Amino acid sequence: VNASQGDNKEELEEAQRRLDAVQAAFEAAAQRAKEAAAAVQEAKQREAEAHAAADLAKQREAESHAAKAELEAALAELKAQEDAYNNKTQELKQKSEEGGVV
Repeated sequence: VNASQGDNKEELEEAQRRLDAVQAAFEAAAQRAKEAAAAVQEAKQREAEAHAAADLAKQREAESHAAKAELEAALAELKAQEDAYNNKTQELKQKSEEGGVV
């Protein structure tokens, strides 16, 4: 039987160094895990913000299309009024030149 006789101080010191190294590695791993969790949370927050921005952009695009349609309708109405005015002006001009009743 090979049993150590006497002082095993060196073995205890080596075991303590290994324990310290394992504890330091564990703490570093725990810190990295914490940082990774924070990064995931930040990424989720940014994703939510991006979705909100996309939804807002879609809403504004729809509003823009509605405003464009409204402006096009107003322009068509204005063109119709202008055409009616020009036709009436032409008709009255023609009657005045031909000697008709104004």
